[in-house]
Amino acid sequence: MCIRDRSHCLTFYFYLYGDNIGSLNIYYLFNGILPSQPSWKISDVNGRNWRSTSVGFGFGGAQKFQVIN
Repeated sequence: MCIRDRSHCLTFYFYLYGDNIGSLNIYYLFNGILPSQPSWKISDVNGRNWRSTSVGFGFGGAQKFQVIN
């Protein structure tokens, strides 16, 4: 569930297991600018389970944006 003051919410499932998994990063590209830090990141091995999460993006209106992983 996303935070109330966020205008957009991305909800997804992920599965991180195995050798050399690395990390999963979620960025949002807004007005053509990619931030230096991800909006959400996980780098730990989570066992053999699917996990769900939600990432809130705090900008309003009908502005164009792109989610990048």
